[in-house]
Formats: sequence, structure tokens, C-alpha cells
Amino acid sequence: MKRLQRLFEDLDLVTQPSMKVRLIKDYLEQTPKEDLAWVLYFFQKRRLSTRANPALLKSLVKDMTCWPADWIEKSHEQVKDLPETLALLLPHQEGACELSLSNVVIQFLKPLAHFSPHARRETIRCAWRIMNTPQRVLFNKMLLGHLRCPVSTGLWIQALAQWSQLPEPVVAHRISLPWEPSATEILNLFKAARPEDRQVLPYPLASIGEEMPLSHLMHHQAPSTILRLPEGIHAQIVRRKSVCQIWSEAQEPLSASYPELLQAAQCLPSGTVVEGVIAHFHPKMGDKTLPSNRRKAHVFHVHDLLEYQGKSLLECAWKERAGSLQQVLEQWTSDWQLLGQSPDPSRVNPDCVQQEMFQPDMIESPEKTPAAPEWPICMCQPWEHPLDEKLKPLAVDETICLVKEPESLYPDPAFSKGWPVYYPNARITYLTLWGAIREEGRIKHAYSDYLFAAESDEGLVVVGNTKEGWDEQQQASINHWIHDHAIHQKGPLTMVETSRHFKMRFLRAKPSSRASGGLRLEGLKALEEQLPLHGEKVTQLEDLKAFLYKE
Repeated sequence: MKRLQRLFEDLDLVTQPSMKVRLIKDYLEQTPKEDLAWVLYFFQKRRLSTRANPALLKSLVKDMTCWPADWIEKSHEQVKDLPETLALLLPHQEGACELSLSNVVIQFLKPLAHFSPHARRETIRCAWRIMNTPQRVLFNKMLLGHLRCPVSTGLWIQALAQWSQLPEPVVAHRISLPWEPSATEILNLFKAARPEDRQVLPYPLASIGEEMPLSHLMHHQAPSTILRLPEGIHAQIVRRKSVCQIWSEAQEPLSASYPELLQAAQCLPSGTVVEGVIAHFHPKMGDKTLPSNRRKAHVFHVHDLLEYQGKSLLECAWKERAGSLQQVLEQWTSDWQLLGQSPDPSRVNPDCVQQEMFQPDMIESPEKTPAAPEWPICMCQPWEHPLDEKLKPLAVDETICLVKEPESLYPDPAFSKGWPVYYPNARITYLTLWGAIREEGRIKHAYSDYLFAAESDEGLVVVGNTKEGWDEQQQASINHWIHDHAIHQKGPLTMVETSRHFKMRFLRAKPSSRASGGLRLEGLKALEEQLPLHGEKVTQLEDLKAFLYKE
């Protein structure tokens, strides 16, 4: 527990990603395999069945401290984090727990599900008494299933890869497979390279995001195909022999998050890698009579083919890749109709099947098998709208246009800015920097988001937040300016002098009951700072309401 406590405290003091990776790598090298197995278990958002709920923990704190229940609730409202609130309310304990993390899990956490309510309370009480406050916070999070990795998944995978000397995609794929926390499993997960590791490796994807203004697109001389894409997660599906995996642009495995897409990916021909965007279905699509948990929530919009029949197509022209992609999708759809929609034999009523064979007219319930699943794959269509200044915005789920020239090769991610992108729904606005949200941790000049406001009859009203449009150096400069010109602080919120104005673009204006102005701008990106506003004024809130999206 002491090592894990120290890791969280050290990560709280640094902001540079390279330093965080180094701290995690040092922790991995010093930690016993038994403890590392449980750390990896919890950081994968897995949880133990402890049958300990917030009400039980609040009741225990009340009994141990005599704090009134309403005081505990008010403390929770101020701190916001329940595990931390409960740890702070308990009596201070000198020293630290000397037990290892694996011993804490085995002695105090795993048995809870099988204990009586009284034994469960006494076990938790005993654990609290031997821990200091930071360790109690970690213990409470493990109890409630709230313990999360203190860094991004990418940095965590990077540290694991450096420690194990394996490629990052291989590490990400291995830990995404089913495994149980033990020292033996850790040794198996991170042992030397295996022959099947090559089947897992994804391609480095060219980014989607080099924004092309409409004026440049209209005067684009080279012939090009403009594909409509929804906003979503840039991803690729890899299907090689027995391996089927969905990878994000950052090469993080996504298969566990999108089981319906993984089911469809199983029908891909072996030796195929397709690129696309994972997006939500439009709210009006699908059967609204079904419960929300039964609706298909995502669809994969395919726009490129990276590998076909086991051969890389990165050196082939887009025209050739598009032709092969059409063949793949036709075969993919056909295989889905034969395999993907075939009913599970274990779920078919044999009596009903026999009745259908011999007495078709006597069938009382024709729905003897589950309904065929929806096909969650589609091909991105060419943009058919004319290029003019009076272009109407596309639907809310079709907000990106990808520009591809027929003879162009796949952009090299190492030397290219990626695919040129045009946003038909983009609108220009002028907003004021109103404040910022401070990042969790002890760094004073680190902010996770900047808040921007529009003018209203009652003064400035926050309408959106973003950090898009600035590089790291510019963000550092703005962070220091915010720290030096802060006029009020409340929790993580920092309000600043309203003297900096920016020309910005946004993609959508959506109604928001939580926002004071009644709307929220999505897809905000800073274009340039206006010092002074060259004849332009800060946008009025009423003008932004004209762009509200109505479903």
C-alpha cells in the first residue's frame, strides 16, 4: 500500500507526460508481481464484489466519529469525492499500513462478499484503523470500485511497454484479454514476444483534422473525392487469422467497449484492416419502442482500406484502395447475412422447429428465434452538395468532410498532417475568455479547460469550453496569464479578467438546462486572438440561439 500511495502522490506533483511514464516505470520495477497484478486489475476498471455500498460506509463513519448524517452529506458536497470525504472524516492515524496491496486485497476485500453484515462492518473498521488517510482513500476506492489509473491509458500502456520491452499495441492487446490477478498471470502476460503478436499490430493512422477552409476547398485544383464522415472515434478494425481487434487512433484497444462492432468484425475476411469512424446512431434511427439498453448505439463508418488479403495497401493510390474496399464490403455484408445473423442454435425452440417442418399452419409464435441484429457497418458516401457559400449545414451526425485525391497515397503519419478536413457546419463567433478549470493535483498553473462567454443583457454568460487551437507553448502562456489575472476562485473554477477575446469556430449549438445561457457550443476551436476586436464585437447570446440544433 505504501508504494501505491507514493505513486499517486508523485504523479500528483508532475505534469510532463515523460516524467509520469518514468515514475510509473520505476514503480513497476520495484513492485512485487502479486501487487502489480492487482494494480493492473483495478486500473482496468475492474472491481471486486465486496457488497460494500456508500450507505454502509457512511454509517460506519457515523458510528466511529459521531458525526451527524447531514454533516457527512454536506462534507461530501464540498469535497465531491465520496472515498476521500469518508477518509478525511475518520480520526487521524499516525504511520502507514505496512501490508502489501495483495495482502490488503486478500485479507480485507475479497472475503467481504461472503461475510455477514456485522462481519463486513468489522472488517472494514479494522482496515481503516491500520491505515493513514491517503491509504484510506485508496482503500475506499477499491471498496466501491472507483480506483482508476491516475494517468491516461496511453501513458499507462507506454510505461508497461517500456518495463516489459514489448510493443505498445501488443501490451494493450494482451491486457485486454481475460486474465485473473496473480503473479503467474503477470509473468505470462509480459513474457517475451510470441509468434501471434504480429497478427495484433495495427497501422499508425493518419490523423483526421488538418482543417481546410471552404475558400481553399472551392479553389482546390486537383480532382478529389469528398467523403461525408460523422464526428466520432477515429479507429481501425484488424482481422488476421484468429485475431480480431478494434484500435483507436492512439492504438488503444476498443473491442470491449463496442461488442456489436466486434461481432460484425468477426465476419471480415482474414488479412483485412479497415479504417473508419465509430459514431453514435442518430436519435431518430432505430426502433424507439425498444428499451434504450437494447438499441444498437454505435455504427462504424468505413472510409479506407489499409490491408487486403494480408498485403499492405499504404503504397497504393486511393482510387485502387477504394475499389478493393468496395469488394471487401460486399463480401463482408454477404458473410454477415450468412453468419452474423444466423440464430444461436441453443436459443431455438426445437418443438417450434419441428412444428414448422410438419405443420406450418399450426405455428402459434412465428418469432421462434431472436431478431436479426442490425448491421453496424456502413460505407462513407461521397459529398453531393454543391460547393457554395450558401451551403446548408449537414445533419448533426454528418459534420466532417474528408478530402481524398484519387492518385494520392495514404499519408505517412510521421511526416504528414493527415487528411484535409472541411467542416460544413462550422460557424464563426467572437467570445471572451471568462475563466478556466484547474486540473486535479498540486500544480498551480495547470488547467484542464478554458471557459468562454458571450454577451447577454445580464453580462457575460459562459457558452462553451475548449483547449483546441493552441499548441503546448501557447497553452503554457495562457495558463500563466490566467494565474496572474485571476479575480476569483471557487473550488477548481478560476475566474479571470475579461480582457482577452478570441475569434472561434463551433460546430453545433445544443440546448443545455445546466448552462446559465440555456445553450452550449460544441466543437469549439480558437482561430486567432482579437487584440483589439477589429471592428467585431463579442457575439450576443441571442445570435447564438439562432443556431440551436433541434432534433
